[in-house]
Amino acid sequence: MTGQKDHQTNIRIPVEKADLLKGASLFSNLDEIEILEIAKHTMIHHYKKDELIFTQGDQAKELYIIEKGEVLIIKQTKEGKDRFVAEFIAGDCFNELSLFEDASRMATAQAIVDTSLLTFSEDGLKSIMVQQPITAARILHKLLSAIAGRTRTATDLLAQKTRSMEILQQQEISDKLTGHLNRNYFDEKFKTEFKDFGKHISLFVFKPDQFKKINDSYGHKIGDLVLKRIAEQIGLATRETDRIIRYRGNEFVVILPQTEKYFALEIAENLRKKIVNMGLSDITGDNIRMTASIGVAGFDEDNKHFMDVIEIAYQVLFNIVENDGNCVDFV
Repeated sequence: MTGQKDHQTNIRIPVEKADLLKGASLFSNLDEIEILEIAKHTMIHHYKKDELIFTQGDQAKELYIIEKGEVLIIKQTKEGKDRFVAEFIAGDCFNELSLFEDASRMATAQAIVDTSLLTFSEDGLKSIMVQQPITAARILHKLLSAIAGRTRTATDLLAQKTRSMEILQQQEISDKLTGHLNRNYFDEKFKTEFKDFGKHISLFVFKPDQFKKINDSYGHKIGDLVLKRIAEQIGLATRETDRIIRYRGNEFVVILPQTEKYFALEIAENLRKKIVNMGLSDITGDNIRMTASIGVAGFDEDNKHFMDVIEIAYQVLFNIVENDGNCVDFV
């Protein structure tokens, strides 16, 4: 159940929608008049943070272009576990093949932050095929070229040896916006790396306190730049051996191998100070300051499951946020 009917609006003039369409490779060879005609058959949909856009098994009948926000694609495995397949940000186009396939969706899409999507449906394409067959033919040609290109890329990757596969695997666990790890890391590499993390392992959960105000005041594009700046500060405050994972939207989990909890507390406090002193005027145009809340926890014999330790750190984080943030605390 996607809820699209509850979130759609068509009040945008075609010219505004055309700007989004021009950025999609599927429509890049069309002229201005053709783009404007397609724009008439599109809709804008709005989704709140963590809201589902579509679910695995739904009927697939439209492509999406992200106007603002971020979308996570999740596939459920045969074992019932969620696997994070891809992440898309503003300007990206996804689900192109849905216009031409009469098939069920192979994955679920979820808004990571408040997100607006432009959609072009199968019905819209059919209308254009009847009314503007030449335009429709050019769209089909562009799609076939894109598919051929992807096939060639896949073939080349498979022909390469270990190094190419390592690059592909690294891309799968890398966050597109920040360059750090994403949640796929826990499914793909964490279990094999965990045995080398040593006897004492700590982690902290990091959340910027005023990030929603940044997005509301300056827009999501500026918010993305601020988040990248924050991610840079996390990298500067931690060590090469640490693992930085973008966990939920603007929240990060940092794993600290061979680190006792009290030393992890020092690292987290150093990071909090870096965020307080971080300049943002070059991004926002204003001399604003940010703070951060950080919950620290350690893995020990009482906490045998690592994901439980993350939840413990989250509880510490929530307590900090409820008390106005800008603090580091631990269990």
